[in-house]
Amino acid sequence: RRMHNTYRIPMQPPPPPWHSLQELIFDPSAFKATTVRVSGTVVMLDGTLGRLDLADRGAKLIVRVDPARLAGSSLDLHGRAEVVGIVKKEQRRTFLDASEVRPLAAAADEASGSDSSEEEADEVTREVWRRVEVVLREHCLSALAMAASRKRAGRPAARARCGEPMCFTPISVCQVGA
Repeated sequence: RRMHNTYRIPMQPPPPPWHSLQELIFDPSAFKATTVRVSGTVVMLDGTLGRLDLADRGAKLIVRVDPARLAGSSLDLHGRAEVVGIVKKEQRRTFLDASEVRPLAAAADEASGSDSSEEEADEVTREVWRRVEVVLREHCLSALAMAASRKRAGRPAARARCGEPMCFTPISVCQVGA
C-alpha cells in the first residue's frame, strides 16, 4: 500500500517535571542524570562566574549557567526565575547545571499568551490614587497637608498635647485659604 502524502510531525518531548528546591537538596541521588525544572527567588546573580543562587522556603540551591546565557537573560536580583537543568553533586555541594534559565514572570506571560498583568496593575494603581484624591478633596486636604499632619501626629510632643495615642489633626486646605 502507498501512503498518501502524510507527514510525520516530530513530537516535542514533554517538559521536565517541577520539583522543589528542598527535594533536590535533601536527596540529589534520586535525580541523578535526569532533567528537572525548579523555580525560586534569585538571591545571588554573578554573570562573570556564570552562577546564580535560587532560594525557596528556606532552601538555597547553586545554579551553574553559561555566562553568555545569563548575559542574554533579563533576570533580576530578588526576582523569580525558572531553571531547567541536571542535578549534580561535587564533593559535598549539590548544584544544578542549567540548560535553560528565564524569569518566571516571562514564563507565565508566555503560557498565558499576554502581558496584560502589568497594564492591570497600572490601572489598579491609578484607581487607588483616584479614590485617595476624592477622599482628600472631601476633607479639603492636599496630599502634602495630609503627609505633614501624619508626620506631626507621629511626634511624641504632638501626641502628649492631644492626650490620645494617635492624635490626627489634619491641616485643611480650606482653612489655609480662608
